[in-house]
Amino acid sequence: VIKSPRECKSIVVQPEDLKYRVLMIHKDKKDLRGTNVLKYIREGERKGYHLRPTCASKKRWYDLGHQNSPDGLWFKAFNDRVIAPQNNYQFFSSDRFYAIYTHSRSAKDTLFMYLNSTLPFLLVELYGRVNLGEGALDNMTYEAATMPVLDTAKYNFKKGKTSEEFLNRKILSIFGEIDASSPEDVSLDKVKSDRRELDKIVMGDILGLTDSEQLEVYRAVVDLVKSRLERAKSLGERRKTKEGIDVDLLVKTVMDRLGEDTLGKFYQEKILILKTLRTERLPVASGKVRLEQELFGWRLSYGRKLIACASEPEARYLKVWLEAGLESVKIPKDEAYLASIIPELEELKQKIDGVFENYLVSILDSRTRQHLLHQLWQEITKSTASSMTSTVSLDKERKIVEEAQ
Repeated sequence: VIKSPRECKSIVVQPEDLKYRVLMIHKDKKDLRGTNVLKYIREGERKGYHLRPTCASKKRWYDLGHQNSPDGLWFKAFNDRVIAPQNNYQFFSSDRFYAIYTHSRSAKDTLFMYLNSTLPFLLVELYGRVNLGEGALDNMTYEAATMPVLDTAKYNFKKGKTSEEFLNRKILSIFGEIDASSPEDVSLDKVKSDRRELDKIVMGDILGLTDSEQLEVYRAVVDLVKSRLERAKSLGERRKTKEGIDVDLLVKTVMDRLGEDTLGKFYQEKILILKTLRTERLPVASGKVRLEQELFGWRLSYGRKLIACASEPEARYLKVWLEAGLESVKIPKDEAYLASIIPELEELKQKIDGVFENYLVSILDSRTRQHLLHQLWQEITKSTASSMTSTVSLDKERKIVEEAQ
């Protein structure tokens, strides 16, 4: 499955560039007896995945349905590289993309030749809107729907060795493809040769632009992309920023997107209403947190550190808060109640992770991404930590009254 734009290194998506797989199962469990697939499903049920709202409403909770793999993809956000990946190997795709379906093989070939020419670079700049990820452009539903596309069925695109190499080579940033860092540096003979041949067809043969007019298109694209990125950087220098990103604005935007669906609200409504609670101190977790079963119980591990847990529900519960970066958390003493709220808690955590990922996808620097992720989790658990502080204070007040009595 194509999960991230970073995996689309060439126009034709290559199998070796993909990291993830999705298991497609279209049979009832009774028809899977004796198979490892059934064991896999049972493991998911043991973890409560089948109780999650998106799964519980299905006849077979594990069945993703019969889907047609798209002919190609369109990004929902662009940075300095415009590419419309062609899905020749019939991979599935995540919701980080728009799926493109064409009516015929010939339409597929000509459409993606056009979408990967330089002209769409210009249209993306004109129709997109700047988001918060290092000056990246959002190309969401409205922008994608209104952006004009050449009716390639009317024209004949020459296919040959050059175009095949173009479809399979690594696509660079616009500055690398045109080999210019500013409009003044642009010249037709510096443009990548295979891109130049394709652009001659689109801008010259089809649209009838002269060489000087095509040169202006290249200059305009370089100018718009450079200006967008530099503007984002300059704005960042005047605000509280991280690598040119307005951190406060990013956090506010993401929190507005989440609305009231926060871990803090869950904690207040599902945990703090209980009378029988105990407090667990949580260390700072670095790296991936793993849930592991031992001979006499469960544990959480990350790096060389371990947290022993009395049960699987407790381990799953603590895993969510550990990943969120909370320093301490209240745990219900009622094991049955704890087990009953785990699916909802994990579903909420998964939703929050998805929203975070959508906003951070265009941020390429891993350190910057981690910093922003930490900031977002701090904000989203703020109400939880606040509730924890209020509860501790209340406990102290009760103890003082009891001692006085």
